[in-house]
Amino acid sequence: SELEAGDITKKDYDYAVNSLNSQANRISNSMFAIKQQALKAEANRQAEQVKEQIKVTGLEGTVKQMTSQEIESMESTEKFDSKDAAQSYGFIRDFGDGSFEIILNKDKPAVGVAAHEFLHAVLKSTLKGDVKVGEQLASALNSHVDTLEGDQTKLKDRLKSYEGDQNIGEETITLMSESILN
Repeated sequence: SELEAGDITKKDYDYAVNSLNSQANRISNSMFAIKQQALKAEANRQAEQVKEQIKVTGLEGTVKQMTSQEIESMESTEKFDSKDAAQSYGFIRDFGDGSFEIILNKDKPAVGVAAHEFLHAVLKSTLKGDVKVGEQLASALNSHVDTLEGDQTKLKDRLKSYEGDQNIGEETITLMSESILN
């Protein structure tokens, strides 16, 4: 309105707009940095909680936080591709003897990942490889979720990627648990 009234020049107007845009960008960048810092802090807090729960439950496991580069440099095996793992938020390595390690990607902190992977360990210990029980639990959980209000599109889309997987029951339970946290 000042420009239209002739109180300021086009040059003054452009300087003011550029200044406001710069200020908005600085604020946006600050907000993003604060959000990232809070996300890292919460991911670390959850990792510590999972470490404590491993002790409390008597499971034989560890939690490690590693960078993508550290994960990628891990030795790949027939069942473990370190390059793919380096792109994930986290994963669990089951050593087949009841022990495991949860690896969390420090470069991709996310809420719920540590709990999701810990739940895999708990379910493995509880279900003892009984795929049928896992599928029954997943089916009952899916039936219940279908009665709830709200948008479950993201959850259903994630579950579709596991169709045909023999561990669909376990994955359904962990994904739903993670969705609750989110």
